[in-house]
Amino acid sequence: MLGVAPVCFSLGMRHYEPGRLCAAMAATQHGLITRAQAVAAGVTPRSIDGRVRSGQWRIVLPRIYGAEEAPRTFEQDLMAATLWAGEDSAGSHRSAAAMLRLAGIPRRTLEISTPRKLRANNITVHRTRENLRSCSTEAQGIPVTTAARTLVDLGAVVSPETLEIALDDGLRRRLCSVSDLEIQIEILSAKGRAGPRSLRPMLLVRREAGVALESPLPRLLRLMLRAKLPMPVPQYPIIANGELHARADFAYPSARIAIEADGNRYHFTQADRDNDRYRSNRAHRRRVDPLSRHLGRFRQTPRESHGRNPGVAAPPLGGLRAADVILGPGNHP
Repeated sequence: MLGVAPVCFSLGMRHYEPGRLCAAMAATQHGLITRAQAVAAGVTPRSIDGRVRSGQWRIVLPRIYGAEEAPRTFEQDLMAATLWAGEDSAGSHRSAAAMLRLAGIPRRTLEISTPRKLRANNITVHRTRENLRSCSTEAQGIPVTTAARTLVDLGAVVSPETLEIALDDGLRRRLCSVSDLEIQIEILSAKGRAGPRSLRPMLLVRREAGVALESPLPRLLRLMLRAKLPMPVPQYPIIANGELHARADFAYPSARIAIEADGNRYHFTQADRDNDRYRSNRAHRRRVDPLSRHLGRFRQTPRESHGRNPGVAAPPLGGLRAADVILGPGNHP
């Protein structure tokens, strides 16, 4: 937390009066100031109450004030919650995930973790006994839990599908590593938390499959294994005429089936889309039928047979947009 400022201080040759000092402090806290900070800056309790009555300041939370001209935002609300909770507190769970911009988590839910027993409307308070300083960081000046701690905590408050989307985004952007997550899981498992139980099997799949962080397909792999389909080969090189033609996210080489992400999140430029069409056209020229499915139809674990390979079950296609067969005869080592 930010320290409490003295009654008056000088910056160069300039001396700040209490009102200007409070304004400068609020500017670093998304337009907020605590009662203790205002008093330490030289504003009397009576003057604080007068500013509230006149509308110059508004009460955001008990003993937390916001300048009337400061726009109310999610960031301001979360900063207010952490200031209200006091030292060793931080935005956590969905709030921390939103501040870290983890995919699939909207800026909507206010959640904090604190060692204190607190309650307030519209704020979810998670009481924690451990010191959060070792697993906290800052996002836009707001104390929040680290990406690793946040992802473990998310396991207790979001669906498995949402957790996997956030997990893959955090790993892909290298906000944390699988090892970082495993350390947090071990720490919190000893405390009986629910989050580690949700995240542990997802990490096992990613370690065993060795799936590249750029790919969103670990979620698909997990659904495949749940459907008791055979383990596909991840990051499969496709060789044509002695040259590397492509690298499929997953492949069943014996069945000449490859599965690759084809969504706007990972193929959003015109060059990406042109390349996808080029590869699809090559597959057609090699007399390979495309296996393309809209993934909204495969949210459970269906098994569909491919036309050219009736003995091969099409994988459950979870949260991606489409999959294509891009392997033809002789196109693999």
